Amino acid sequence: MLPYQWSAAEQAALDEVEFACFSISGRKSASPASLAKDRMKAPVASIAAVGFQLSALPIGVERGWITRDEGLQRAHMVLTSLLDRRDNRKFGVFLHYPDPNTRRSFARRLRNRRQHRRSTPFLLAGVITAGQ
Repeated sequence: MLPYQWSAAEQAALDEVEFACFSISGRKSASPASLAKDRMKAPVASIAAVGFQLSALPIGVERGWITRDEGLQRAHMVLTSLLDRRDNRKFGVFLHYPDPNTRRSFARRLRNRRQHRRSTPFLLAGVITAGQ
């Protein structure tokens, strides 16, 4: 149990912030692949952001913001769109910046291998969380 008890007003404010954080992962995703964008105005998606997007789905289901079927459908769409392409991974990892529309990687951003290796664990953590 937490040592501090939230007041009703504080809990309502916290719920609002949590819902806004959950909602942004859906609004930031780009069609048709539904991959979370790197930044709100960025023309590219981010594998790390996709990991956070996937990890938000069970939270949304648990809190009643989406149904379990909606969560499964969203996770399936994201994962299928990544797995359908073979040119978005290299060196055994997913490349950090896939195109949100084609899911292909942005070749001009492939110079830093460490960035890709650092991003893939976030994606995999989201995959595991969504799979639970």
